[in-house]
Amino acid sequence: MRPMIVLLLAMVGAPAVAQQVKDREPSIQVVGTATVSTKPDIATLVYWITGEGKTSDAASSELATKQKAIVAGLTGLLGRETQVSSGEISVIETRAPECDGPGNYNNRPRLSEGTCAVTGYIASLRGEA
Repeated sequence: MRPMIVLLLAMVGAPAVAQQVKDREPSIQVVGTATVSTKPDIATLVYWITGEGKTSDAASSELATKQKAIVAGLTGLLGRETQVSSGEISVIETRAPECDGPGNYNNRPRLSEGTCAVTGYIASLRGEA
C-alpha cells in the first residue's frame, strides 16, 4: 500500500506545480560584456614655450630652437600628417628686481640706462597641434 500512497500524493501535487509554471511570465535574461577600440579622430595639444637671452634676437633664437624640437617630437609621435600651428610671438624686456617697487608694475616706460636698464629679453609663444 505504501507505493500507492506515494503515487497518489504525487498526483495530487502535480496540478499545483503545473499551475505555478503557467503563472510565470515568459522572460529572457542576457548578460554580456564587450570592448571596442578605435584610433582617436582628433586630439588637441596646447603648449607654451619661452626663450631667454641678453638680446631680443637671442631670446627669439632660443624660442625657435625649442619650437622646432617640440614640432619634431609631436610629428614623430603623432605622424607626419599632424597639423601644428603657432600663435604670435611676444618679446618683452626684463629689468632688475628693484625696478618693481610700489606703484611700478613693469608697464611704465623707463630709460635704458642706470638701475632699471634692460637686463635681457623673454620671448614666448603658444602653439597647438
